[in-house]
Amino acid sequence: MLYYFFIFSLSLSINDDNIDSIIGNNTNRYFLIEFWSPYCSHCQKFKPKWESLVKNSVFKENVTLCDVNCISNEKICKRFGVNAYPSILWLHSEANRSVFYHGTMEIDDIEYFILKNIQYPMLMIDNIEPYISYTNVSSIFHLMVPSNDTHSISLIKSAAEKVQQSSARFMYSYNDNLQFRVYTYLTIHHDFVEEWNPENINKFVDMHILPILPPLTGLLFDTIRETKSIGALFFISNFSQYSRFASMISLLPEKIQYAYSIYNHDDFFAKFIGIKKRDIPCLALVNITKQKWIKFNQNTQIEQLSNWIKEKIKNQEKWKGPGDGALSSLIINFYSLRAHGGFTYAIVLISLLFSVSVSVFIIYDLIRIVKEPKKIE
Repeated sequence: MLYYFFIFSLSLSINDDNIDSIIGNNTNRYFLIEFWSPYCSHCQKFKPKWESLVKNSVFKENVTLCDVNCISNEKICKRFGVNAYPSILWLHSEANRSVFYHGTMEIDDIEYFILKNIQYPMLMIDNIEPYISYTNVSSIFHLMVPSNDTHSISLIKSAAEKVQQSSARFMYSYNDNLQFRVYTYLTIHHDFVEEWNPENINKFVDMHILPILPPLTGLLFDTIRETKSIGALFFISNFSQYSRFASMISLLPEKIQYAYSIYNHDDFFAKFIGIKKRDIPCLALVNITKQKWIKFNQNTQIEQLSNWIKEKIKNQEKWKGPGDGALSSLIINFYSLRAHGGFTYAIVLISLLFSVSVSVFIIYDLIRIVKEPKKIE
């Protein structure tokens, strides 16, 4: 039934036969492409938002919104390097530039992603204040520069191009004095005070590429895994809880990647690690490399939370999860079944495997007894 859910689409459907004519001959230079699978539950949930974006986007006259069924058009999805669903790609056909979207799947954030790429690599603004609220999604880099200082503008544009795959947002406005500032939270900003050269600017950008408490995205998840870091994930239900936790970060242990996720009872990852609605808000420490985690969902003082984090990172013996041992793949299947709502099937699978293991042990023992030489009295 899921397949028929996706047959009718409000966006322009791209397939193997029409892709070259659509992208090559379209009067619009800009394309926003959604890649989906008819068997993907996340795609099904995202579909109403995507269609609302197609119908109501303020950029629909300048941007062609398309979609690709990756099951029917596997070659196209391989061509663009799609490895997850749904995925959203920005394509500028004339400049031969493409970039995947790594933010939240909310319409406002996707709209800003469009605006960011139309005015790539920097957005010209009059006032920074309306944009500071976006620090719950990304860091906001703001260059204030005299109108005749094209060199400084060029330096920051070059830095922005180097991190185009990130969610960071770069803006500039004209001012009598030169200043480069990054906002990582509503009330927190950092000013660039080093010598103006590409090396120092790139270092400053890399240091503040994420806001103080970013959303958990696929890109950030992969970064935590690749760097073998510990992730501290706040599961919340509203942005008042976000503000509470974001204000704590500077007082919590460093060298940990903090992030947040708006709890959804259908979220696979939340279900995989056992986060339930009654737990919210809660904090989960996650060692993605070792596939282990531990959660903390008690209201407590900041000092107690900080001490708990330090203690659990130092001693991970009581952490849950499949681990990285010989049986980890089997245990992952159990957690995956549970996350997909197949808890009963998971119990049956474990019971069956246990029965098989016991049977093998009994048979082995019987064979050993039969083959054992009899003692001569």
